[in-house]
Amino acid sequence: EIRKQKDICDSSRRHRCTDKRGVLSQRLCWTSVICNFARCVFRGAKRERVCVCVGEKETTPKMTGFTPLTTNDIIYIGCVCGFSVVVVILLIVPWGDILLKPLKLIVIALHEFSHAFAGVLTCAKIEGIEVNADEGGVTRMRGGIDWITLPAGYLGSNLWGALMIFFSKNNIGSQVIAGFLAAALVAVLIWADNWLARFLIIAFLAVLGGFWACQILTSFDGLTYFVLFVGVMSCLYSIYDIYDDLIRRKVNESDASQFAKKCPCCPSRGWGVIWALISIAIMGGAAAAALYVWDN
Repeated sequence: EIRKQKDICDSSRRHRCTDKRGVLSQRLCWTSVICNFARCVFRGAKRERVCVCVGEKETTPKMTGFTPLTTNDIIYIGCVCGFSVVVVILLIVPWGDILLKPLKLIVIALHEFSHAFAGVLTCAKIEGIEVNADEGGVTRMRGGIDWITLPAGYLGSNLWGALMIFFSKNNIGSQVIAGFLAAALVAVLIWADNWLARFLIIAFLAVLGGFWACQILTSFDGLTYFVLFVGVMSCLYSIYDIYDDLIRRKVNESDASQFAKKCPCCPSRGWGVIWALISIAIMGGAAAAALYVWDN
């Protein structure tokens, strides 16, 4: 009787079978499948299933700790922190504006594209986009829902940066997000009303294509590092822009001022603080998610 119970318990734990192609495969119970899937997706926690048969009972899965950081994880964290320090320094020092000027205008183009994209989603007609040399921009549209289109600018440019930070952890992912970035800038190029925006976007697309070709033809992952730097720049500059325009000084024609008129429950500086906190959370969440999701 004891041997019979032991045989039943052993067979209930793990079965082996042969499929139509003659390949030996394992069939695990559905709880093991879920544990294995979670371990593959979220590498931060490893699950080990220990089965001890006592009659018809078995133990539950237990946690064995966290996966240590790999060399690629350390390089990724170092690049994010290093790029952040470089961007912050260049935003503070007087001569840094000259070096960051082209990327600032690209972030502004993404800001205006986010307004336009939100307008398209809310059935608005986009009449034109302008990106000016004084680091200003405007999107002209008819229709749309102001509750969605107004906050889409700052939050949208920050979201673009977060997506670049997230996908740059993987070489193929960096190429995917680079393709979406190029498509967004081509849309801005179509809607652009001034030559500065057109020239800037064409030049940036040429640089992006050069890094892309370098990554495909050589062993240097230039596109990955370039996308990561642009992502960090987009996130930090959007946060800095929110602080400069909406918190430190009040711009009467800013998105937050217009949004405060539509939603008077909070002043424009209050909405600026809320948008800044959301942007910081999005940036940090993107970097943390990249460490847990992408397989090295």
